[in-house]
Amino acid sequence: MNAAGTVADAAAWAEARERVRAYLSAHGVAPGRVDELTGQVIGFARERRAAQREQHPVEIAGDAAMLLIDGWIQMHVGLDPSENAGRRFAHERAAVHLADLPQRWPQHFLREENPPEEMLRELRTTYVEAGPDLEFSNMTPRPIELGPVSDVADTTWRTFDKWPFLRGVATWLIYLGALAAAFYAVRY
Repeated sequence: MNAAGTVADAAAWAEARERVRAYLSAHGVAPGRVDELTGQVIGFARERRAAQREQHPVEIAGDAAMLLIDGWIQMHVGLDPSENAGRRFAHERAAVHLADLPQRWPQHFLREENPPEEMLRELRTTYVEAGPDLEFSNMTPRPIELGPVSDVADTTWRTFDKWPFLRGVATWLIYLGALAAAFYAVRY
């Protein structure tokens, strides 16, 4: 490998390190713990890069960071075989943020040791179902029933349509009434 390739590779790994730090920080990992986990993730990513030379270090490191969090949550919640990867990803992230794990238990979040029972209970109970699967249905339009007020308003507009002069007089009366009310409110 030439010197330019080595410099480019070093820059790519530096970018990967910063992105992993940002990813872990966005998940609320304690600042002191971010450095430790970033080192673990980058070490794992470097090992994988040896086998996957065509993939960019940032991609490998990002996948490794996601695998770290996924693995930790699955270790404590379990794996539902009926869930697809996207839904599981959403459930896991929602559970972490709804249970507020990084802020409430920063010393235990993403650690291998046995976490406290309260933390596990919070994680398991907040592992929510995002909603049912999308199902298509047919909806037929139905007339809207607005009640007697609608009938009176409809009759009034039909009358105004028949006699445009009456419509003009009613509009001017409403306008003048509003002016009189404003004048009265200001003066008295």
